[in-house]
Amino acid sequence: MKKYLIIYLAVFLIGFIVWSGLYYVYTASILGVAKFRIDYGIRAGLVLGISITGLIYWRDLEDKEKGD
Repeated sequence: MKKYLIIYLAVFLIGFIVWSGLYYVYTASILGVAKFRIDYGIRAGLVLGISITGLIYWRDLEDKEKGD
């Protein structure tokens, strides 16, 4: 379980940093006013973290069933 928590936190941070950074660059270059929206980063981190961690957990469960 600790393995999945570490994976989730890592993916969450990556998603948060990348999505918030992309939004910041988008607003600075297109709109001319740099805005930093933390809620967009949190949403992206949650979605990516849950989906990728879920896929890894599901794959591990299938591997366990095949090994039995």
